[in-house]
Amino acid sequence: MELISVQAVKHPKLLLYLTERGLQPSDASPFLSEVYYRVSEKCFFALGFPNDAGGWELRNPYFKGCFAPKAISTIKGTDSHKLQLFEGFMDFLSWRKLHPEVQDDSIILNSLNLLPKLIPSLHAYTMIESLLDNDEAGDRATKQLFDAGLPVKDMRACYAPYKDVNEYLVQRLQGKKISPPRKRRLHR
Repeated sequence: MELISVQAVKHPKLLLYLTERGLQPSDASPFLSEVYYRVSEKCFFALGFPNDAGGWELRNPYFKGCFAPKAISTIKGTDSHKLQLFEGFMDFLSWRKLHPEVQDDSIILNSLNLLPKLIPSLHAYTMIESLLDNDEAGDRATKQLFDAGLPVKDMRACYAPYKDVNEYLVQRLQGKKISPPRKRRLHR
């Protein structure tokens, strides 16, 4: 995989994808970019969310992946004692759309596999709002947080019975269920 370019999000297909996910460009512009990349001889593009190691989380209607290295994404807020913890960036963006007044520190895991390495650094926070998915993996990750003795508030009831914050947002805005993404890739 080779990174070709990074620019502001303006491609109509990516803007439509954001809209289908309940988000507007203004919700995403401070955080997302349009990333062009090459795999073998084919070029693709996706929404890109930067991580703390210089990699990118990539999403489009047909692809969910990462331009390595894989790492968490940290967004500093105005309250460095309170943290909101998300599995993915669509949930982070959705929560910010639903609660624009909240400006706490946020960590987007980008993979639940990164949680064990992160846990020691979370003890610096006096309150952690866990906004993980309403599924078995989210249950296990939430249990890990509690077992580590962290000051965790499980926020998943706020968007139950939906799987995650983004699905809740889409339901709230459009009144219909989100369909699973197709598995094709966008070509340039």
